[in-house]
Amino acid sequence: QGATGERPNGNAGAPPAVAAATFVGAGHAATFADRDNGIGSGYWETFAARALCPDGDPLLIAELVPAAAADEFVRVFGPQRMRSDQALRSLHSECGEEQRVRATVCFPGLGGGGSCDEWSKYAMPRCRVFVGSPYNATSMEFLTAQCANLGQLFCPAGAPVALQAALKAGSRAAGLWAAMIEGLLPGLVAARRAITASFADARTAEDYSSAADRFAREWHEQEAVRLGCDAATWHKTANVALPSVNREERRYVSVPLALSPTCCRSGVGRLRVVMLRNPFVRIASYFLGDWRKAKPGVAAEVSFEWFVEEALSTQPNRSILDPRDLRHATPILEAVLQSSIQSFV
Repeated sequence: QGATGERPNGNAGAPPAVAAATFVGAGHAATFADRDNGIGSGYWETFAARALCPDGDPLLIAELVPAAAADEFVRVFGPQRMRSDQALRSLHSECGEEQRVRATVCFPGLGGGGSCDEWSKYAMPRCRVFVGSPYNATSMEFLTAQCANLGQLFCPAGAPVALQAALKAGSRAAGLWAAMIEGLLPGLVAARRAITASFADARTAEDYSSAADRFAREWHEQEAVRLGCDAATWHKTANVALPSVNREERRYVSVPLALSPTCCRSGVGRLRVVMLRNPFVRIASYFLGDWRKAKPGVAAEVSFEWFVEEALSTQPNRSILDPRDLRHATPILEAVLQSSIQSFV
């Protein structure tokens, strides 16, 4: 044990120069109550020297526990094989405003920092599937994925392609396409059927509440434990997991992170495909739809010409365009250029 090693649950006596992180292999504690009560003999913690994890606590370090890291990578990112010249460098968990598992995947033969990419599966913000009726699993409205919202690329594990989609320019369709390439669609359909069947049996408000609590606990609480979240963080975000009406007034429900499309930071070693849309049609679509619906008081006084001027301004009026609005109005090729620069930094 010393500077690196593993020990069963409980970190009493851990060396002061180590960082602890949850090992999320088989037999992990099922709930926060189980963890607090010491239930789950298979629950482990992994320890590593802090020098090995300057940007946070490691979930698993592939060089130290290669078999466990490979197993967890498959559990999160799926069984698709990586390319023969790719290697898994490490896995990390994060629990904050963003909750995710991120993997560092590298091309060892290329050398240099630009030979690695960061793959992520997000638990927060959540990937959501449409639970209304009727539904079409091949429609862009079936799935709401988050890579484009986060300024990242859709990078299906096992396929050498990176889809860059700007908001209001096919981002939903790109997310569904990425999920299909990654083989996630059957699982998403099955998840939808399971949750709709559960709520269909609810006859009273108490039944609905019970079904919602079971759904959140069985699908998402275990996930929060695996990511290292505490109970307070889980309770703050639990309501986001439940079936709700989003801004388009359509019913969606969140799904476990393993069913969300894989996001990547730079698309190293992949063919980049950029989704484009007529710039005028794109910004007009956002102005006439989402923006006016979200800000009816402001919209009554702002013309389309004024809106476009603010969108192109270096210092836009925040009462007209907040950060979310700017993500929808930023010129697509500008975002492509920024992403390309980041991939070489």
